[in-house]
Amino acid sequence: MERPEVCEDMFDILQQKIILSEKEARRYFSQILEANLNCERNGVLHRDIKPENILIDLRSDEAKLIDFGLASEVPEKPFNVFRGTSHYTPPEYFSTGQYDGCQGTVWQLGILLMELLSPVMAFDKPEQALSVQPRIPDHLSAEAKNLIASLLNTVPTNRPTLEEALRHPWFAVQD
Repeated sequence: MERPEVCEDMFDILQQKIILSEKEARRYFSQILEANLNCERNGVLHRDIKPENILIDLRSDEAKLIDFGLASEVPEKPFNVFRGTSHYTPPEYFSTGQYDGCQGTVWQLGILLMELLSPVMAFDKPEQALSVQPRIPDHLSAEAKNLIASLLNTVPTNRPTLEEALRHPWFAVQD
């Protein structure tokens, strides 16, 4: 796989900086969203979206999705085993023991966006999503709050698709 000469993973960047500005987060998150959309269109789900699996090319300032070790083909039926980092488990898996892979990707991206924009996690434990609202910081723009809330909707069929998420007004904000 391609690995930029000068790069750093998003986890290390967040450790140094804590959070990104909305402008920075928008730039990287749109690239990550596009990468996942391209995967989905080609019948592949990453299944382990997290800062450690995103490289930032420090020369071009481009985000690269890496580590497809848990990836799988988009299945016709819901997954009945969660593979990935437990903190990113979609809530429906805790209540039903299964989840749709595409809707699970959207959930994971919502958790990731929270990590980019806030030092506080959306939930202390992933299963809390079934009983509490995500902790979305007040300082975020209304558009960012709305996008996070839609990605972290506990009703999977009410989450946007990746294409719908890319059309969210937050991506059109000019800072």
